Amino acid sequence: MVEALTDREGEQANTLLEKEERLRREVCPLNDDDQYEELPLAGSAHTPVTEEASERGLYSQSITITPRRDKLSFGAIRLLWKWDKKRLMRLMKAAI
Repeated sequence: MVEALTDREGEQANTLLEKEERLRREVCPLNDDDQYEELPLAGSAHTPVTEEASERGLYSQSITITPRRDKLSFGAIRLLWKWDKKRLMRLMKAAI
């Protein structure tokens, strides 16, 4: 039996679709100034990562966000994207 997933507000997700939606909101929250507010349809997490979706995600984030533990800012990732997006796509697909 799979355990229920509880979010920060204490709401439980029991089905796979509910869990996917809660995880998506937690991992990829929308900002007030996001240009791309459309999210993939629930249940479509198995679909391949596309170059267009990756670019939209990369360019919808502010470059002023403080880098995390890896010290890699969105500005640096955007430079990598411009230089060699094919290699970056292979890396993202391998990581996912």
